[in-house]
Amino acid sequence: MAAADTGLPWMNAAQTPQARADELLAAMTLAEKVSMLHGINTSANSFSTVGYLPAIPRLNVPAVIGKSGEKVCPTSTALPAASTASPR
Repeated sequence: MAAADTGLPWMNAAQTPQARADELLAAMTLAEKVSMLHGINTSANSFSTVGYLPAIPRLNVPAVIGKSGEKVCPTSTALPAASTASPR
């Protein structure tokens, strides 16, 4: 079954990343968008995390748990650090 047939067109890997992101954002509610930016307070948990983004099951978006010392998004690449030297 194709991604478009499931009602989840952003899952279609044949589309550009921009098109997929646009479709997913259009399908998200304001509360879902805020939860992706804000996350959930995990300070009361018995396990150590640096952040938790809840899943959105209806959109097939998995939860993301950030642990101390680990990358939150394992597919991201590190960007070069900004230079602190003053230009001459």
